[in-house]
Amino acid sequence: HYQHNLLSPGKSMPLRPLLLAVAVSFWGARLGSFLFSRIMQSPTDSRLSKFFPKPGELPIQLAGFWNLQACWAFFSLLPITMAHKMPAAKAVGSGALARAAGPLGWTLFVCGLACEALADHQKSNFKARPGNAEAFCNEGIWNYSRHPNYFGEVALWWGIWMVAAPYVPKWCAVSPLWVTLLLVGVSGIPIMEKKYNDKFVGDHPLTAAYAQYKASTSILVPLPKF
Repeated sequence: HYQHNLLSPGKSMPLRPLLLAVAVSFWGARLGSFLFSRIMQSPTDSRLSKFFPKPGELPIQLAGFWNLQACWAFFSLLPITMAHKMPAAKAVGSGALARAAGPLGWTLFVCGLACEALADHQKSNFKARPGNAEAFCNEGIWNYSRHPNYFGEVALWWGIWMVAAPYVPKWCAVSPLWVTLLLVGVSGIPIMEKKYNDKFVGDHPLTAAYAQYKASTSILVPLPKF
């Protein structure tokens, strides 16, 4: 509501921007609570250690990391921000495709959120079992995708954009494209793939099992195995 008043003072808040704000707030609360719970159980994250400066160094890499996160938040939220700015009755698109964008987008958002939450839950339970702390998860939805949590994240942001698309400028598609680029090509899958490739090599007892898992399992989209 504050964002709407800031961008469109004196105008009543239409339903769609409100629902978008509620949806992304729910996503943030779910993900934030999960990450908080995880950090309470494991206070360090090896993926971030390289960003912290050594004694006498300037925190350039750390600053770059946090600025990337700020850019992520800015670009990701563009459809929601612009949905609050556009007049309530003004639709950029028209026709059957524009009318279908809302239901299809909400379906994609809910499915993506459910996939991400399920993947996080299943992996946490897997890692909590004795002997699994250093193993790779291949149970549940992880049996069909090596990164189902990232698939869910990508899907839900495409869903958010689809819901907003008929009411916001076309360039707001940069939001899901940005999320997809980061997770698939920069900070998500490449980092995790390298971590596991470096870990399960040589005489590691799970090397053969991981090689088979990697060869038979989709990297992102959950797909059945034949």
